[in-house]
Amino acid sequence: KAKAFQEQKVLLEEGISGRLKEQETYNERLKSQANLVAQLADELKQTRELQKQGLTTTARLNDLIREELRQQSDVIQTRILVQQVAVAISTDRQSLALLANARRVAIAEDIRATQDRITQLQKQIEGEKAVINETSSGLTGNGTSQEPSYEYEILRANEAVPLMAEVTDPVLPGDTLIVRRRTLDLSPEKTSATK
Repeated sequence: KAKAFQEQKVLLEEGISGRLKEQETYNERLKSQANLVAQLADELKQTRELQKQGLTTTARLNDLIREELRQQSDVIQTRILVQQVAVAISTDRQSLALLANARRVAIAEDIRATQDRITQLQKQIEGEKAVINETSSGLTGNGTSQEPSYEYEILRANEAVPLMAEVTDPVLPGDTLIVRRRTLDLSPEKTSATK
């Protein structure tokens, strides 16, 4: 997840960097176009004066007017491109911020899920410890305590394992574990069995 986040972050940052360079290029073009339009405006002004004096042709004046209009149109197009790049940069920066926020939310959710899992496992461990403690106290009954003790038997392939099972004996898949609770009086009528 961290690697994927880093890759997305790098891609967005590279995109922003590229667009910033593109924006800078358009801004330089705008400066050049603005200078050219200013020069054309001066030339057009002088040509109008010359045309009034009959020192230049109307065709020359019209050519300058058309060129000025074309340059002004180019300036407008470049300004549109600058605006589009600015919008793209803003969008990429917003995506970068959203990505960072989404990452923080994902981390928080992972932490919460992990904490919940830890709590669940702690409760499970506590339950298993309680069972082990109760079983251990039953196994260590010495005949003077009123606490019940337990004996175990493992049936494997429907036949009893020769030795009496202990708590630590492995129970294999398919085995049946029989736990018998025994009281101080071990006579048959006092013994109950559970499977």
